Amino acid sequence: MELFAIKHLNFAYPEQAKNAISDFSLSVRPGEFLVVCGPSGCGKSTLLRQLKTLLAPHGRRSGQILFDGKNLDELSQREQAEKIGFVQQSPENQIVTDKVWHELAFGLESLGYDTPTIRRRVAEMASFFGIQTWFYKSVTELSGGQKQLLNLASVMVLQPKVLILDEPTNFVDSSFGRELYAMLQRLNSRMAIVMITHDIGTVSSVVKSIVCVNRHVHRHDSNIITPEQLRNYNCPIQIISHGDIPHTVLGHHEGDGCPDHTHADGK
Repeated sequence: MELFAIKHLNFAYPEQAKNAISDFSLSVRPGEFLVVCGPSGCGKSTLLRQLKTLLAPHGRRSGQILFDGKNLDELSQREQAEKIGFVQQSPENQIVTDKVWHELAFGLESLGYDTPTIRRRVAEMASFFGIQTWFYKSVTELSGGQKQLLNLASVMVLQPKVLILDEPTNFVDSSFGRELYAMLQRLNSRMAIVMITHDIGTVSSVVKSIVCVNRHVHRHDSNIITPEQLRNYNCPIQIISHGDIPHTVLGHHEGDGCPDHTHADGK
């Protein structure tokens, strides 16, 4: 059975005549690793935030989103918290406590898990992510990469069925990005993963499918995609390399309602 089944989804922000996303249909199956790419401002984050009602933006929505065969809106917040993990762009926006160990335990405490279960799961995640050496630190002492790793571990301690990440390497250095992708590849044996990233060149070695979004969705069931295919999908980005580090360049695209874009690193 599909984990997510998105059927003819439309969404428009308040007081906006034009849809941010139009007639999106997409499925996410167990064990998949999907990367979502496309020009900035053209529906990627809007789409992913629809997959968790607590994070969904306010606006006009039509269509259907099913999770495990049930209407997503009918799932309780507890079910969504446990089954649908979500890591946001900025590490600062997701941390809610002052200590590393408490951040790891917070979600389980909030859901009323017993102390032995909390201790066991926290210990497992601290070991898996290599957090033991800074387990008792204040979160203010952590680097950006450590904070994002803590966010990921805090989500994983709930043992979700699917993990959603919205550009998780935006505020960290490239070395952490490579470390994160390697960890996600290991986690993919346990759950489905859906991730937005501009770093298509690097992440293509670990993902299984690529979804191109430019107000519409085009699914490419391979981790290799060419500029010609991107043009065919009306997804105006190019993949180039600067030295050993792949980047994306957002091409000019008139008439789709998106702003003009420049190089993904701002140059």
